Amino acid sequence: MKKNFLSVFRSLKGSYNLLDFAQKSKGKTLPRSRKSFKKEYEILKQYKDGLLLKNEAITLLTNLKNIDHIQAEKILENIESDKIIPMKIK
Repeated sequence: MKKNFLSVFRSLKGSYNLLDFAQKSKGKTLPRSRKSFKKEYEILKQYKDGLLLKNEAITLLTNLKNIDHIQAEKILENIESDKIIPMKIK
């Protein structure tokens, strides 16, 4: 019994993110992973350096953060006006 449980857990651990099993409270989203924050940082840094066009950055942000087009535009406008600086998580 113990070996079967361990083998099932190991197979689940390799194929699922543990956030998939987390329960969320009503009206709140699940916490974002460090990988998601790092991807967001890379998108914002590339946009700030001029490597990404505004439309490309908006599309990538909306897909990554599950936000709408207007919210992504506000984030990019704040970066352009230096109100927000993308920071890397160690």
